[in-house]
Amino acid sequence: MKATRPKSNFVPCPEGTWPGVCIDVVDKGMVPTGYGPKHKVQFRFLADAEPRRADRKPYFVSKKVNLSMGKKSNLRPMLELWRGKKFATEDEAYEFELDTVIGAPCQLQVSHESGDDGPYAIVQAVFKAIPGVARVAMPTDYTREKDRPGYVAPEVPEEEDFAPAADFDTFQATEEDLPF
Repeated sequence: MKATRPKSNFVPCPEGTWPGVCIDVVDKGMVPTGYGPKHKVQFRFLADAEPRRADRKPYFVSKKVNLSMGKKSNLRPMLELWRGKKFATEDEAYEFELDTVIGAPCQLQVSHESGDDGPYAIVQAVFKAIPGVARVAMPTDYTREKDRPGYVAPEVPEEEDFAPAADFDTFQATEEDLPF
């Protein structure tokens, strides 16, 4: 007996830099990672890429990042590139309401990764929209995930519920602890 590879008609967004619009910001809750559980958020976009889809609609692409506004996070630099300016203060960064980017135009840098079912598109970077470039229209028939029937918001623990993984002040590595 052999497993058969599933057949898919899926065509990912072409690689390149394309005009786009943010259509949703979705709280994914706590997601297991190689570094422990992380609070993730997904930005969903429509990209107006060439060649066009057979139905002439824009492509759907997304980017998932940790919900962290630290200077070394992925979220903060993404938002700063998109806004075209850095956050002036830490307070401005940490008080930024993510839902304000819904409907905001942008430029999307899209590349491909290989998956079990073939290539899929990933958003590498989100830039400020280029003046004079045609804007991607916000769809009138899209319902945000949080507004869909049956949606259940993910549970996210309060900050004080997080415990440090180890007491680094008292941990002493030995030769047996080293992986090489």
